Amino acid sequence: MISAPTHTTAQGTDKSDPAENATKFKTTPWSVSVEGEMRRMLGLFAFFYACLHFTTYLWFDQFFDWAAIWKDILKRRFIWIGFAAFVMLIPLAITSNNAAIRGMGARNWQRLHRLVYVIAICGVIHYWWLVKKDVTQPAIYASVLVALLGARVVLRYKAKGQASLSRRE
Repeated sequence: MISAPTHTTAQGTDKSDPAENATKFKTTPWSVSVEGEMRRMLGLFAFFYACLHFTTYLWFDQFFDWAAIWKDILKRRFIWIGFAAFVMLIPLAITSNNAAIRGMGARNWQRLHRLVYVIAICGVIHYWWLVKKDVTQPAIYASVLVALLGARVVLRYKAKGQASLSRRE
């Protein structure tokens, strides 16, 4: 959780101690881990963007013609997978608060929020299937996602390996 500096002056925030929040960020040579509120805000921003994207489709593309929307969802696979990703985002947005974590229990909450990996893959597929000819941009997004998910897997196995080594000692 990143908190605002507590010292203020007449001109605004006191910048005399920039290291005050430095412990909130964990770094390794190839990554920066952002804890707590920043991750939550990023997730809620993704949901907000998906809501705007879906509203644009409903309003400007279909003008709230529900029969045409349902027909379009069933007919076009890129809309189907995008809609599926949007529906999966809803429970994540609803449970992105401390009360939900307490109510569900941390383990169940974490299990639910692992849906974000499936959602990210669905988002890339949605974009890839949408593009008709030049798939360069979706391929770049897919490459970035593969790299991020690959790094996540590698770091997780390294952490498990380190934990098992420390138990043996």
